[in-house]
Amino acid sequence: MAVTEPVEERIVANVITTLQGITVANGYNTTVAAVRRQHSNALQLRTWPACIVVHESADKRSKRLGMAPVMLTLTIIMALSTKDTTWPTLLERFIGDVDDALRVDVTRGGDAVVTFSQESQIYDSDELGNTGVVAAQTIVEISYRTAYLDTQTSI
Repeated sequence: MAVTEPVEERIVANVITTLQGITVANGYNTTVAAVRRQHSNALQLRTWPACIVVHESADKRSKRLGMAPVMLTLTIIMALSTKDTTWPTLLERFIGDVDDALRVDVTRGGDAVVTFSQESQIYDSDELGNTGVVAAQTIVEISYRTAYLDTQTSI
């Protein structure tokens, strides 16, 4: 019997795949050029627009009735170049596209109960040290449940 990934890993993979699907061809305003999982610095990327998915925490709640409820918190950093003088509009559209994409399937492929996006925070080029990059971040909370002794099975 093959061992499957834990539910948490499947959810994070789903978020990454969802972000990779943000393209003009799919009806969005933005085509995301790169998506990375944490351990990346937006200022070191050379392909724009880009998303970095940072795993912040997984708060495991009390275990009752054989279930282990979890609130997974991710930060999604959206970054783009300021070479285009319309970057403020482009960034707002990019933020909207990420929010819209995450709402297409709030169950993250059936593994989550629900996905919540919080308000985005924008960091302009002055805050980033005139690097030619502007970024925003959105906190995403994903509620899911696993069997008490089985982190690979969502319930």
